[in-house]
Amino acid sequence: MLTQEVTRYIREFVAPRVAPVLSLYLDVNPANPDNQGKAYLLRAREAIAATPTPPEVGKKVLEALERSLPQAKSRVVFAAEGWMEIYDLQVDLPLIQGAEARWGEPYLTPILYVLDEYDRVGVVYLDSEKWRMFEVYLGEIEELPGAFRAVATQEWNQLTQAGSGRRYSQGGIHRAAANTDRFERRLDAWTHRFYKRLAGLLEQTVNERNMQRLVLMGPKAEVQIFKDLLPRRLRERVMATLPSLPTPGAQASEVFNRVQE
Repeated sequence: MLTQEVTRYIREFVAPRVAPVLSLYLDVNPANPDNQGKAYLLRAREAIAATPTPPEVGKKVLEALERSLPQAKSRVVFAAEGWMEIYDLQVDLPLIQGAEARWGEPYLTPILYVLDEYDRVGVVYLDSEKWRMFEVYLGEIEELPGAFRAVATQEWNQLTQAGSGRRYSQGGIHRAAANTDRFERRLDAWTHRFYKRLAGLLEQTVNERNMQRLVLMGPKAEVQIFKDLLPRRLRERVMATLPSLPTPGAQASEVFNRVQE
């Protein structure tokens, strides 16, 4: 995945790198019939041959492409004598005949366009046991286990019990005793403070990773309560609220399939 560190590296190291550099962009999408039998290697060879790239640099690039089978839609290569960087992207690039190569100044327009065009989307999954955070970017998903790490296990357990008790009381059970009402009020006050704390942790992650949009997933009532308690600057970034997945402990790929639209 193109993390913030990688994108920063491309902007701050690759971009100002002293020429000459080979910049190669390839369509390697396995779903494209034109890529059957590693046909992209032939296009890469022809594209490089059409530039004044030194033979030794071109040879090393082609050997590297031959060795590694891409699991992506596009592949970007920057190479010079004794140096090479390869990036796989899960997005299509607008390439003429599936390949584009240049020798000279680093040609970064296509990759910088993609980096600027696609938003980083944060996904907050209100799971039954504890909340989870994901980042979706350029057609890939990554779980961020540190987003809510500051929350202790017993606090997640208390939140789960609070939610269960609230749903039980909403089912129409008559509460006759005054101490039950006081308990419910204390429960609601604790949940309110806890959600506000989670909102603060979420905002910290959003700012650190420069996320432009948010998706909230989970039980409808809990999602709505949390959304309403978000500060406006975060609430305005919520692009969708989605129901929980049918099984607890969902894989990142399952979350991605739900939110990718």
